[in-house]
Amino acid sequence: MAYAGPKPADSDLKVLQDLVNKLVVEGRAVEVAEMDRKAAEAFYTKNPVNGQYIYEKKEPPASVESLTIVTIPEWTVSVSATKDFVANTKEVGGVEVVRFNHRESKQELEVCFEMRASPPGDSTAASSKAEASKPAAATPTLKADNVPDASNAIFEAFIEALKRTRSDVQLSPQDLESLKSVSSLKINVILTALKNSAYGAGFTSHLKK
Repeated sequence: MAYAGPKPADSDLKVLQDLVNKLVVEGRAVEVAEMDRKAAEAFYTKNPVNGQYIYEKKEPPASVESLTIVTIPEWTVSVSATKDFVANTKEVGGVEVVRFNHRESKQELEVCFEMRASPPGDSTAASSKAEASKPAAATPTLKADNVPDASNAIFEAFIEALKRTRSDVQLSPQDLESLKSVSSLKINVILTALKNSAYGAGFTSHLKK
């Protein structure tokens, strides 16, 4: 999606960050539907979600006749290559937007952000820390340049938090691998949906698929 506007002010970093974290904390439903390609293209051309069409810059190959459509109502819509999804956005950690990279000649506005274990100001996370038997470490900063790496960082942060707060839970290496395999697909979808919502607001995430 081309961005033809000026570079946003630094104050817009916090505005976008609060918008994304609000979506996470609210636990918005993630809806999934299988649709005939031609029907989906016709429907979302007339009914975009938050100004967004189902494709970003590239369309699936012409041979693809059925699409998996992922929607967060009133926020974002996209086509996904996977069919395994989280139920709502609350299963994803928080986001800290750190800077904008504006490329006027390419009509691009890149949003650089870092994933955190929980949204800033999340009362649930604060309560969990207060009840933990061990002092909680500072919220880790998760740096990544693509969706799979961000997904891995979120999973590792979750496991570290689990070890600190639930010493009674013991997971074998096989359990961890199985849990990571299942959760990574779900986290990837939510990260992609959040990235698409940034596109819908006129921004570009620095996370790549």
